[in-house]
Amino acid sequence: MARRPGSERGKALSIMKIAQFVNVFLFALVAGIFWGTWFSLSRSISSITRRRSWGSDGP
Repeated sequence: MARRPGSERGKALSIMKIAQFVNVFLFALVAGIFWGTWFSLSRSISSITRRRSWGSDGP
């Protein structure tokens, strides 16, 4: 059976689309993790009290 000339190009294009989707999905996942952490810390920073200053390990 003869190969179709566009079949390899179509296969490469579909692999490229899958790779781009995975790339965007992972980027959104990582960005969401950082944004969620920043958002939750920025909301609770006012309720965090400082008991002692940094570097004062003495009595």
